[in-house]
Amino acid sequence: AEEDKKRKEFIEERNRLDSLIYSTEKTLNENRDKLTEADAKAVEEALKEARKALEKDNIEEIRSAEQRITAESHKLAELLYKQAAGGAEAGAEGAAGAEGAEGAEGAKEEGKAEGEVVEAEVVDEKPGEPGEEKEDKP
Repeated sequence: AEEDKKRKEFIEERNRLDSLIYSTEKTLNENRDKLTEADAKAVEEALKEARKALEKDNIEEIRSAEQRITAESHKLAELLYKQAAGGAEAGAEGAAGAEGAEGAEGAKEEGKAEGEVVEAEVVDEKPGEPGEEKEDKP
């Protein structure tokens, strides 16, 4: 019974690492263009180490590889989050700057008071997909 328990624990650890490898590799491949070569290389090294650990029957190596790949995947997620947040801020500032320059004149021409709230919907879709242009026309 004790041997079965250890075997079950080993299999669970191995499956967890295998799943982590898959998800980290998928994230890396989908976002490679957003990463520096050094960042991508660090994640690839952790993936390589993890695959080697899967081939062995040593639970300690599997746990060690799992910890390393978890740390690297967290760094990867953090980098992507910072880029997304930075890109959103830059995009919002750029849009606000453009709106501020022509928005004051445009609002007066259309009979709207300056500073009036205009409802809008932000749609994040790729060009050519349905719903690409969602303007409410008067």
